[in-house]
Amino acid sequence: MYICWNPDYSVEVAEIDEQHKRFVLLINDLNDAVEIGSEEIVLGDIIGQLSSYADYHFATEEKYFDRFNYKDSAAHKREHELFREKVEVFQKDYPGNEAVVAKSIMSFMSDWIDRHIRQVDKAYVDCFKDNGLK
Repeated sequence: MYICWNPDYSVEVAEIDEQHKRFVLLINDLNDAVEIGSEEIVLGDIIGQLSSYADYHFATEEKYFDRFNYKDSAAHKREHELFREKVEVFQKDYPGNEAVVAKSIMSFMSDWIDRHIRQVDKAYVDCFKDNGLK
């Protein structure tokens, strides 16, 4: 389930696009590991990176929500919290179930990138642009 970055994912803010690309790289790294049967070696690290990078990325977006009084901030922050909760489930479930959890993560992240970035994140583009963020 390899994901290629494309312009449809862009939120027209370089800092955030670069962070989104990091998520794509993490999932592609996991995909590569699954393809060669080494997901058990990398899965714990990938989950840890998803967790820590999500915290970093969400803090970036939420900083701008607060600064620009983004109208859908509460709902968007709730989406971020649901992401964190899902990653916690992956952390809890993966020991001994690496193949299943790896595929679940790839499916979840593919859906997240497609739905969250292309729909939920795109909703803040005008607000950010109106406030001079590029």
